Amino acid sequence: GQIQGLRAPSAAELWPAGGELAVERALADFDAGRRDALFKSWALLVPSEAAAGPTGCILELRLRVHFGTLPVRRALEASNPRANEMEPDFEDLRAFLAQPRAASLEESVASVAPLFALPFVPLPQ
Repeated sequence: GQIQGLRAPSAAELWPAGGELAVERALADFDAGRRDALFKSWALLVPSEAAAGPTGCILELRLRVHFGTLPVRRALEASNPRANEMEPDFEDLRAFLAQPRAASLEESVASVAPLFALPFVPLPQ
């Protein structure tokens, strides 16, 4: 129902043109391991204020850890005999951690503190 003078927003107002498709594409990129494509969608879908806040930074940190460890996890799942010799790709994660907004997370959110050490642990799998 409507409250006098107020109405519920329509789907078109909640999602910009193609917004639902962009979300589907972002989820497909995540599932397929396409880091760059996912972060391109992230920049379009997540308002900059939300991305810069603690919750957005934590989610971005976890996404970067996910993509950094993905090749090794896939190799382990496939029982690849060389999986234990593989090293995760943490260059992207290191660059993110060097940013001031990531540094503020380390002090404020104990649950993600171990993720800050991950790029410096040899063979973290």
